[in-house]
Amino acid sequence: MHRTSVLLMMSLAFAAASAQETQIPALAQRPYVDKLNGFSLRPPAQAVRIREKSASLLVRWEQRDAATGAIAWTFSVSRFEQANADLTLDQYAAALAQNLRQAEGFEVESTQLIERCGKKSIMIQGLTAKPLRQWRRQEWVLVNHDGVLLFEIVGPVTMRDRLGQLAESIMASAAFLDPEVELARQRESIDRGMALLKEIDEGRIRGSIESAPQWFTMRLKGKPIGWAVQMERVATRDKSSGLELRMGTILTLPDGSRSQKQVIFVSFDGRVEHWSDRLLLTANGNTTLISEKGFRQDEAILCSGRQGEQTWEQQKAMPPGMLERDVIQQVERNMPQASPDQKAAAIKSMLITVQDFYLSRATGMILPRLMDLSSLQAYSFAVYNTRINDFELRTFTILGKSSIDLNGAKVSAVHLTDVSAGGESAPADWWLDEGGRMLRLSTDDGFVMESAPQEDVFNQDPRARQAIDDLMK
Repeated sequence: MHRTSVLLMMSLAFAAASAQETQIPALAQRPYVDKLNGFSLRPPAQAVRIREKSASLLVRWEQRDAATGAIAWTFSVSRFEQANADLTLDQYAAALAQNLRQAEGFEVESTQLIERCGKKSIMIQGLTAKPLRQWRRQEWVLVNHDGVLLFEIVGPVTMRDRLGQLAESIMASAAFLDPEVELARQRESIDRGMALLKEIDEGRIRGSIESAPQWFTMRLKGKPIGWAVQMERVATRDKSSGLELRMGTILTLPDGSRSQKQVIFVSFDGRVEHWSDRLLLTANGNTTLISEKGFRQDEAILCSGRQGEQTWEQQKAMPPGMLERDVIQQVERNMPQASPDQKAAAIKSMLITVQDFYLSRATGMILPRLMDLSSLQAYSFAVYNTRINDFELRTFTILGKSSIDLNGAKVSAVHLTDVSAGGESAPADWWLDEGGRMLRLSTDDGFVMESAPQEDVFNQDPRARQAIDDLMK
């Protein structure tokens, strides 16, 4: 559905951006954490994170020019295998600089050897090739014997000093983790997720369904922006009975209004899944329809959608599992010095497939009601992300009991975080009652969704009285 341009188009956007020095935003309060690649940092607070990745690119942030919308500068993190592990640091730095000159026409102005959080690092600064010349600062951090993380900022030459200050501020916030330790923790949370999914049967799901509509109010940075209602029931799709959730949302924002209707379904046996999402965006008197429909049966997912006049279709199959004999051979080849227990653990992990810990959208909506909220543990699942047409990891972590102010009263709650993409994105915070029903959800951008009495929502917006009838159409 969403496709991004290649580097050439990015360069053209850079060229179109205003040459004036855009104000550099402050850093985000909550760090961006990529546990599996072994780093964390605080990114620019106002820059937009781009989710698309390549074999080497892990993440990228973009800051756009307020007047033209063109990309003003980018900050990215990539990972490479170090091909010159036997070289000294001086030799490696010289080889990097020479390769940049020859392969990319990069005009290297300076190369500096530094230490970053106890790791050896090489900083290279200079100008990209003509004619679309940009200022570029790279920091190559040797995180282990054969692995290198590249932290890079690119932007207008006129902003070089301020972008250099921004890059240094970001890198000063960086920390480096042990991916092996984090990988072991992730395997444990996936095991918990799989065990939980095996416990979820028709009786557990039926017992978790709320018979009455659930109403929520929404705020953005403290200002009321709208409301939502969620309805749950047993339904039948494709001759399969299961859980159906319907959610209607109306938001009024500074740039226009949003009206959304979502219907999601999963059969009790988990083999069939449907979802539909219809969003109307209204701004400056113009209305745009964005819609999506999805279907999953067993191991295949089919999606289609529309945005204005553009349509799209995509499909995704769950990756097949490897044969056990092939896994054993791979472990023996790659881990010759490992102990028998370590090899057994690696084999067990590699035999797990996406289907073993796949979490449907509908089950994800009610999952806290099916969990042991006193366990203070993390549970990880594979979820399908339509936008990137791929699976990513979603982890729920139970933090413990707390109290919150809700509708003018102090109430007891269980705090849980919900984070996707392997732990490298900022989590959403959930506060739940003891039965796992949502009391509040909040995100780092100032969005808050809170449980509210029906009459409070009706008083806020008379249109809410019609919401139930509209949802059931």
